[in-house]
Formats: sequence, structure tokens, C-alpha cells
Amino acid sequence: MKLNISFCKKNRLANRNLSALALPAPVSKPVLQPATQEVESLPATLGRAVQPHEHITQQNIVGEEKQLALMFLDIRNFTPFMEQQSPYDVVFVIRKLFALFNDSIQEAGGRIVETQGDSIYAVFGLNTGIKNAAQGALDAARSIFHDLQVFNAGYAQPYFNMPFEVGIGLHQGSILVGRDDIDYSNHTTVMGLPVNIASRLQSKTKDLNNDLLVSEDMFALLNLPGDSYESRYVKLKGITEPVQVRLMGQQYNYRPDNDDMMDYFMAMAG
Repeated sequence: MKLNISFCKKNRLANRNLSALALPAPVSKPVLQPATQEVESLPATLGRAVQPHEHITQQNIVGEEKQLALMFLDIRNFTPFMEQQSPYDVVFVIRKLFALFNDSIQEAGGRIVETQGDSIYAVFGLNTGIKNAAQGALDAARSIFHDLQVFNAGYAQPYFNMPFEVGIGLHQGSILVGRDDIDYSNHTTVMGLPVNIASRLQSKTKDLNNDLLVSEDMFALLNLPGDSYESRYVKLKGITEPVQVRLMGQQYNYRPDNDDMMDYFMAMAG
């Protein structure tokens, strides 16, 4: 796959001396703050609490409907790393990874809405049209894969002997964007069925053994030949109708665990 990464982005990665990153200090030192404080973390719950018997109208909800491109990302093999390393090492590495991913997302015009554990949820198109948003989300995904290769080669593999992988699901649709959280903290919040679909697509990357799944709705907005990537219909948890997707990534290097083997073989069989 030819990655569409700008010259300045390549220089940014090349200028990072990842091998010179300070090694994690002994566990006895104070634990760093979680990465979610370094990268903006915003709850994905929309609207003010509704009192009993209150009639819900558009005036009750502070927000507007927008068509956005959506990205869900999960670090696939982070749990084994957590089992083998100290809490300090875990926090140190997740902060480095989230900082890299956030750079790629922001450079492509996106914004992280929420982080949870080893997962990221981002949106594209808050200030642009949907076609540019879709292309930006794809560019960000490809850039993230490139950054991860550099991080693995320059840091994760030499120091921990464990390269990381990510799964990314991309979708687009009309969702409600607001500025109020459930505790009235004036955070950007988004909600809608497309959010659920994007999240389920990210989870499905494991079953299909492909690290980048793009919904057909999103693929149609990209300037790509219709036969350039394999198409599948997949059943997503909680979604009634099968969803058509494009397999636009690479196979994972991991072997599915026993609990996933049946889903894995069924997915490979089509």
C-alpha cells in the first residue's frame, strides 16, 4: 500500500530520535499521569439530563446535526504488554503512542473526542465538508500506521521486544454534535448510530484479520477505484442489517486466541 504522507510529515518522523527516548524510570518513582490527560479526553454522552415526564424536543438538546467522518482506534496487543510490564512502563508507553496518534489526527484535520484505556475515538469534518473529512480520516489512519512502524522499530522492539499493532474502523454519517456533557461541563459531545457502527467496525478488524476497515458509505466519498479494495458484508453487534465494508489495511501478525478462533475462521471463509 502506498502511504499518502506529506514530506513535512516524513521529516517530522525522521527528526524524532525515538531510540534516544529516556528509558522508563524504576517503578519506585512517581507514576506519570495517564495519557488521557495529555490528549484531550471528552466523554461521548450528549444532552442535558431530562426530568421525569419532560417532553424531549430539539430545544431540550444543545447541539447541531453534522455529517462527519468517524475513527475508532484500538491498540490490539496492549493487554499482554500490561501483563508483562510494570504500571509505570505501561503509562509511559501509552503516553508516547497517544501523542504520536494525536499528531497524525490533528494534522489531517481531526479531533480526538474520547480516549479510554488503549482506545481512541476521533472525528473529522467539524470545520470542513464531508469529502475532505473522509479523506482526512483515511490520511490520518495511514499516517498512524507509519508512525507505529517507526515507534516499533526505534523503541518498542529494542526496549520491550514487543511491537504494537492497531485496529482502525472508519465510517461517516449524520450525528448530533453538542457542547454540553452530562455534568454541564461544556465539552464537545457527539452521538448517533454512525458512532456505534464505526466502533463495531474497529472491533471487526480482529475477526477479518485486517487492521483497517472502511465502511462502503465512507469509501464512496474517497477518490479511489471501485475495485481497488476487497469488499465484504459483515454482521455487526447490535446492528440489524449487514454492513458493507472495504478491507483497506494489512493482516495482523498475531494469532487469534482460542476464544476468537471460530469467529476468525468464519470470517476468513467469507
